[in-house]
Amino acid sequence: KNPIWAMAQMGHTKLVISKDVPWLFDIILDPDEIRNFIDSYWHVDIKQKLQHAITEALFEYKIPLTWFISSIYIDKPVCSDKRDILPLTNGQIATCKDIGGSVKLKRCEKQSKIRNHCLKSCLSCCEDTAGTMLVEAKVYGSCSELKGLCQNKS
Repeated sequence: KNPIWAMAQMGHTKLVISKDVPWLFDIILDPDEIRNFIDSYWHVDIKQKLQHAITEALFEYKIPLTWFISSIYIDKPVCSDKRDILPLTNGQIATCKDIGGSVKLKRCEKQSKIRNHCLKSCLSCCEDTAGTMLVEAKVYGSCSELKGLCQNKS
């Protein structure tokens, strides 16, 4: 099987990376690992240490995650979808992953709540992501450094 995520841990804090938004868990504050502390002011120092450690480990130990996933965010991307249920008014239960399937893409254009909830899936975010990301096994500090590899609707 191909690996789909990697994790670095220091004490009671874990950083999990994959092709999606990175997750930072604090096992003491959230033992069920439900809450993402990636934006927590109180976790900035440990987050930076874990980000550095996991980036180094991916290359030093040749962890195969980078072989199978071409883009990995180490920092939270600016344009990301929320993971909870979409704010639909018709009683339908769906998430951003359903955009273009059971939820028509046109609803992004017509309903700002859906467009703001699903920035990535609705293609409604044009901001550059600043922060560490791995693309095709190379480390970049922002989307602008990708020199044409990043699709940005301006």
